[in-house]
Amino acid sequence: MSQKSKCEEAVKTAIEVGFRHIDGAYIYDNEDQVGRAVRQKIADGTIKREDIFYTGKLWSTFHRPELVRKCLEESLKKLQFDYMDLFIIHSPYSMKPGPELIPRGENGKYIPDVVDLRKTWEVGDSPYKIRTLSINIVSICFCKTENDS
Repeated sequence: MSQKSKCEEAVKTAIEVGFRHIDGAYIYDNEDQVGRAVRQKIADGTIKREDIFYTGKLWSTFHRPELVRKCLEESLKKLQFDYMDLFIIHSPYSMKPGPELIPRGENGKYIPDVVDLRKTWEVGDSPYKIRTLSINIVSICFCKTENDS
């Protein structure tokens, strides 16, 4: 059984035994399998979409406010969902936007991007297909501590 098939089966089993919160992310590269499993459990009458609380995550190369919607829409398309219940900023570390999920320079180090995450977070007030855009409070505290040093 392939990894993708295992993911799909694991999600279906989780739903069958009562799990109702699914934590996903753009970077996990399994949103199509997760979405397919949820849709199958909806089709067989086990659940309704509103029974599932789906959390997705904004990846670090999409932190610029104008890229938030692109990341969200790509995830929703893979999942084949109409909305996400919660969309979290995955990491407080912004990386250079582009096709590479983890952009690195010639020296092998990550290529950062300077983004004011407050502006990214404010996008959550826009009429996108998310109920809440959030950032992990631990990440905020860590960044504050690092920046204050």
